[in-house]
Amino acid sequence: MAHQNRDQPLFKLALLSLSSILAIAPSLGPAIPEVAKHLPGVSAANIEMLVTIPNLGIMIFVLVSGFFASHLGEKRMIMLELLVATVAGLAPLVTNNYFVILSSRFLLGAGIGLVNPLAYSLLNILYTSNESATLLGYANAITSLCGAVTAAVAGYLALINWHATFLIYLLVLLPLGLFALAIPSDFLGDAQAPAEKAAPVKTKTWVGWPRLAAGGRPVSVLCLIVCVIYQGADRTD
Repeated sequence: MAHQNRDQPLFKLALLSLSSILAIAPSLGPAIPEVAKHLPGVSAANIEMLVTIPNLGIMIFVLVSGFFASHLGEKRMIMLELLVATVAGLAPLVTNNYFVILSSRFLLGAGIGLVNPLAYSLLNILYTSNESATLLGYANAITSLCGAVTAAVAGYLALINWHATFLIYLLVLLPLGLFALAIPSDFLGDAQAPAEKAAPVKTKTWVGWPRLAAGGRPVSVLCLIVCVIYQGADRTD
């Protein structure tokens, strides 16, 4: 059943939709000047932290996504993390409290961090090498496009109302809805290595360290660390 589902266009669209949220955490950047105007008691350094703190959440929770998947199951974990990211992303709409906003930004990063390893690795697990390569190309394009578009929209919304900037995180509802609609709970139940790939290796059935190591988890973590350092140095200058 799961094998048949993975060939459905809506199933593939749901998997690809995960890539749409991977680059949206820093999209608040263009709106920072407007946010600073409405939080006059907060220092410039703390205002800038609203942009970089999600990266800390991503770095921490990308490392433990396998643990959560092993206990909750992949679909349940993805749905939970997308729900957390939605609530956290939209929370600043209704508050002016800096620490509440900062905490919600961290939780947004946590939700994205949990989905980050799965967004690309699921495509490698579920599809043959040729098809997964095509889908990975689409996924990269979606990530870049959504990151650019949400940053532009955030800057525009900030001119209307600084709270409205956070409406960009409504985008998270897209993969949340698609996963609820198109992905069965056991979608990895028969996800063995396709014929075009290497023979199966004895690993745990959850998408954790063993199955994601080939997907470049260490490289991803290093890239995230570099991004945080770069953003912090760039904004300090």
